[in-house]
Amino acid sequence: MVKLSASKLKTHSDCSFVYYNKYVKKMPDSVGNGAKRGSVCHNVLELLLKEKRIGYVENILQHKNYKSVPGVKKYTELLAKKYGVCYEQNLEMINSFIVTGLSFDFYCEGANKVIAEGRFEYKTDKYHINGIIDKIAYYDDVTKIFDYKSSKSKFAKADIQFNIQALMYALVENKRNPGTPVDFNFIFLKYKKAPLQNVAVDDKTLAGFEQWLEYMTEY
Repeated sequence: MVKLSASKLKTHSDCSFVYYNKYVKKMPDSVGNGAKRGSVCHNVLELLLKEKRIGYVENILQHKNYKSVPGVKKYTELLAKKYGVCYEQNLEMINSFIVTGLSFDFYCEGANKVIAEGRFEYKTDKYHINGIIDKIAYYDDVTKIFDYKSSKSKFAKADIQFNIQALMYALVENKRNPGTPVDFNFIFLKYKKAPLQNVAVDDKTLAGFEQWLEYMTEY
């Protein structure tokens, strides 16, 4: 059975020819600076989510600069060099993105458990999906999912109404904790004042998405 990820399905949805070249023919895939900056930010935010680094986060937020913590500065710029984006304009954008990511209830106050980079693999006899969720917060009455985005703009209405990534991640958490509502938010790191974009998910929507996954697997 083919194993499907949100990125595979999105690529096929956008262009089946690109999907064929990327996943069947295994042709090299070019990555732009925006995606590279996003990879740096994802790694830094994952590092800082650990409770023992609360002091680091407070320091960065106070100074509005990751460079205020020497260890974080070194780690961030090593990653930037690895991805080929270690020059001033990129580092300024990376700094702005990191500060935005840390500014909105980063540790999910009141949550029983918070997980960074939560890997999942879920399989039935009709579909098989896998992926990595940037941040999951488990509360008594809700599971909140957060996905960081470093893109220039938020999703258009049509893209948010049927968002493959949001629905897949919400479906997995729904299967893990049946009966617990799932609240999904994208965090657009470019938007300092209002980075959150919520995706409405409910049991009926997830049931329909699950049927679509079965169809796409067969297809």
